[in-house]
Amino acid sequence: LQITSGTNDECAGATPLANGANGPYDNTAATTSAPAWPCGAGGKDRWFWYTATCFGSLTVSTCGAPSNFDTTLQAFSGTCGALTSIACSDDACGAQSSLTFDVTYGTTYYLRVGGSNASSGTFGIDVACTPTITNNECTGAIGLTVGTNGPFGNAGATPSASPWGCGRLVRKDVWFSYTAIADGPISVSTCTPTCSFD
Repeated sequence: LQITSGTNDECAGATPLANGANGPYDNTAATTSAPAWPCGAGGKDRWFWYTATCFGSLTVSTCGAPSNFDTTLQAFSGTCGALTSIACSDDACGAQSSLTFDVTYGTTYYLRVGGSNASSGTFGIDVACTPTITNNECTGAIGLTVGTNGPFGNAGATPSASPWGCGRLVRKDVWFSYTAIADGPISVSTCTPTCSFD
């Protein structure tokens, strides 16, 4: 099992996180970064970034991961040098930490993991993005306006009962509505902005 110490001692060198299990990492040689920790007297922190893969809630945790010391965990929006704290956790599950907060698809969030009272050791990070699909069925259709709408996502959506008359087997559909503002033809397209799937 390889332990990564990394160059992520500060936000500017943050390490990317993926959905699922990440690590293990080590904060033994880390320093304590600004801003000051608002929970757990955190210190000796390592920095990470994650780009949301869903519209919904993100859970970041050291609870199920191989962590051998008392961790602290903080989440931020914004960019390095202009960060806004979202939440901070200490001892959410024994001596480990866990946060759940709302995220927007495609938005990057920063996270730092430290030790309570600057304790140190090895740790892992579990990440799970849980989509909230309000327009999974026709009854929850999202209203569209003339011009560009979105971005939207369909991660976590399920197939609707209404059959599709085109394309291959369609799954994960989401619904929209539009109220015409004039008589005449209407053009609806996913060509611009660029769509990330077929």
